[in-house]
Amino acid sequence: MPANGQTDVLRIAPLVVLYGQPGSGKTTQAAMAFPDCFFVLSSPTALRPLASRIAADPECGLRMPKFMVIPEFTPGTVNDPHDNYGAISTLVSNFVKAVYAKRCPYRGLVFDEWSAFNSRIDRDVRRNPKFITSKGTVDGWAVTRELRSFHRWLCAIPRGTGLPVVLICHPRPPIFDDDEKSPTRGQLKYRGGPALTPGTLIEQVCADADVVLHLAITAGLDGAVRNYRTEVDPIWERKFRDFRVKPEEPIGLRELLERADYAV
Repeated sequence: MPANGQTDVLRIAPLVVLYGQPGSGKTTQAAMAFPDCFFVLSSPTALRPLASRIAADPECGLRMPKFMVIPEFTPGTVNDPHDNYGAISTLVSNFVKAVYAKRCPYRGLVFDEWSAFNSRIDRDVRRNPKFITSKGTVDGWAVTRELRSFHRWLCAIPRGTGLPVVLICHPRPPIFDDDEKSPTRGQLKYRGGPALTPGTLIEQVCADADVVLHLAITAGLDGAVRNYRTEVDPIWERKFRDFRVKPEEPIGLRELLERADYAV
């Protein structure tokens, strides 16, 4: 649907990339911000903190989102890789078809944890005979092209459906040149951001995203303090395309996105 004015431009469905250390509250915040989205989990324990909070206070007003778990290994085994690439591709394709047919009950997709899914997809692509050379080795360039193409397709879902997509990731710290013989020793080689494989995907996905939030934990007088870091940074990948947010915002993902008029 074309955007015809200021309100249409502001009320777009965002592609959100949220990254931070494990246990920082990313999943709970996403569930509170996107309760009507379908959650695709890499681990059945991802929503446990939210479930525990609801169990402790049933009147808190929170609810569990609908979800499914895509395991790393085929159920009943501990070493037979489950085809995550095929499972996620099929799920997303069916979601898009349901949206276009106006029979989708969900208001978007949340992938948690995308760093884990990304690693499994890289594994699955490398195991595919299509990407094995005549010498029996993996064609690394072909794998990278496949992963970049897949992520470009995935990141375009909000534009095609008008519904948000959220990628929850682990962080990858910035990498500096530590080669003592290098003329650029000590200089930044790669910015920190969401942990993705190959590393070139980080820049691509963050460029495609509308919102790239770094959930940081710092020491406060009364314990740990969680803040969303939104400001563009020379060392970390961050982005928030709105002038109404501060460089650091206290935790509250839904309030933050609503203040910027994103459709959540």
